[in-house]
Amino acid sequence: MKKKGFTLIELLAVIVILAIIALIIVPVVANIIESSRFGAAKDSVLEYVHAANQYGALSLAGTDEGLTIDGSLESGVDDAELEKIKYSGTKFDYIYMEFDESNNVTSGSFCINGYSIDYYNGDVERTIGYCNEQAGLYSMDNKLVASWEDLVNKNGLDITTNLSNPMATSSTTTSGGYVMKSLLGDDQGKLVLPNDITKIGMFQFSSCSNIVELKMSNNVTEIGIGAFWNASNLTKINLSTNLNSISNMAFVNTSLKSITIPGNIKAIASQSFSNSKLEKIVLSEGLETIGMHSFLKNKIKNVIIPSTVKTIGQSAFEDNELKSVTLNEGLEDIDPSVFYNNNLTTITIPSTVKNISSAAFLHNELTEVIIKGKSSPTEFESYYPAAIWGWAEGYDDSYIKWNQ
Repeated sequence: MKKKGFTLIELLAVIVILAIIALIIVPVVANIIESSRFGAAKDSVLEYVHAANQYGALSLAGTDEGLTIDGSLESGVDDAELEKIKYSGTKFDYIYMEFDESNNVTSGSFCINGYSIDYYNGDVERTIGYCNEQAGLYSMDNKLVASWEDLVNKNGLDITTNLSNPMATSSTTTSGGYVMKSLLGDDQGKLVLPNDITKIGMFQFSSCSNIVELKMSNNVTEIGIGAFWNASNLTKINLSTNLNSISNMAFVNTSLKSITIPGNIKAIASQSFSNSKLEKIVLSEGLETIGMHSFLKNKIKNVIIPSTVKTIGQSAFEDNELKSVTLNEGLEDIDPSVFYNNNLTTITIPSTVKNISSAAFLHNELTEVIIKGKSSPTEFESYYPAAIWGWAEGYDDSYIKWNQ
């Protein structure tokens, strides 16, 4: 008896069925593989952060193996310190970590196996890619929307060393935000600046609500007036470690969550970070002046004022959520309303302070004030206790501990 073979129709049917099965199975398998690779990358980040915390703790113990940390560590800048961290996992292509006063990692950005991963207080998540990327504008799914050359050619931006004020257009008087919005439409993304940019000019990216993240090289030394004013969705920016100037209103009304001020900055200009969403700030030694309204209306929980700071300007930290403020010896002037309307219960005034102006600590929950090196109000150049402290039930000198 002859065996009957497949007809052409039956063969085609089998092929179609196999193709359908492949269409179902291949993406599933690919997703499993991708999930496994990404899981391994996340585990590597957590393992590395754990190791960094251990070596950060060693620095507090004064051992040679400990890290020397000035707020943050970054690949290409602090390689000698990063090499101290003993870690046997997959090699990272890029590392950036921010540390608290106990030398524990609070946040960071990592590039490993082609993944861009952010770390924040124990949580890790995949973010917009910054691994081996070219300068330009990226969408949220990491697609290059416009190369830097496109931005330059179409919008008159200066590609050499200076981002000057953008050319005005018929649609807007300040075209920084307009340029990015016209390219991204309603999408949001990340802007990567070329390595040869050294200055970001005034209002360059003002009202640019489409940019969520901006990455600059350590060649940037200046940020101009209102450079990111009203860039309302900007949540992340890495400030150049060589930055020496942040001008007035540079980051007003953004969505930044944390910021580390580099050690080259001598003065934080007025309103630099006001009306934003900052929860954590790190101020580096070398800073001398904190300008008026500089961190007004944020969500900062605690702050350590470096010993190099001489003056804190009017309303610098007004309307935050401060529960802890550390003022170091060296501070001289606390201007009006500096810590107005926060959640402070105790404060220690260094012996070097000469002036405490009106309403400096008004509308807090103070029950203890420790004043070092002075035995009475007359030893201040200016001091008006009832106006300064403003306890809810009225001024009560028993709250103050003199000459501690």
